[in-house]
Amino acid sequence: EDIDDALLRSGRFDWKIPFPEPTPEERVEIFDTLREQYEISEEVSSEQIAGMTDEWTGAELKSLLNEAGALCVADDRSEIKLVDLIKSYERRQRQRVNK
Repeated sequence: EDIDDALLRSGRFDWKIPFPEPTPEERVEIFDTLREQYEISEEVSSEQIAGMTDEWTGAELKSLLNEAGALCVADDRSEIKLVDLIKSYERRQRQRVNK
């Protein structure tokens, strides 16, 4: 959807393959896989994050964690807490709405 029409002319990218949005169960699985790369507090439930990120892609979940990690470091902590994820979610959600 966000690709310039010039890139979609014949001979460049001839196939469009739609990828459905992950289901809540798939978002739990994606978040569980991503959380292995971060220090995340045990208070954070993958189900809770999947529930609040309806219609989010795996890339958006990754950006949620990246920003939460930056907030955590800015607060001089090494572990991402639920509050970091909520702040990151609020910022990311505003960006999604303003697209």
